[in-house]
Amino acid sequence: MLSGAHRVAFLHAHPDDETLATGALIAELRTRSVEVAVVTATRGEQGEVVAGPLSRLAGSPELSRWRERELAAALAQLGVSTHAFLGDPPALAQTAAPHRYLDSGMVWVEPGLAGPDPAVASGA
Repeated sequence: MLSGAHRVAFLHAHPDDETLATGALIAELRTRSVEVAVVTATRGEQGEVVAGPLSRLAGSPELSRWRERELAAALAQLGVSTHAFLGDPPALAQTAAPHRYLDSGMVWVEPGLAGPDPAVASGA
């Protein structure tokens, strides 16, 4: 897969998607010395927090900071040194103003269909 590739970019919506969805591929590419860059669209501000010691972070500004640290650690384990959040340089068009994209807080809108949480502001 991707034989002959020298550079590969991955774009994911939330922190941990890079590990859960493409972590094995990223790790394999890095073992072949392929340069990997990851762009993450949001900081997972509205993401699910499972019951346990991190439950206190749900809905707080500290959650996105925690997820940023988790993401940095995961990328380091995968061997990725090039990362940006969408809307921050270099993942930003030169003529655009910096913009922080927010997590929409996905919910099940019907069985088998996920969509944005209607309780989250439409500006997400």
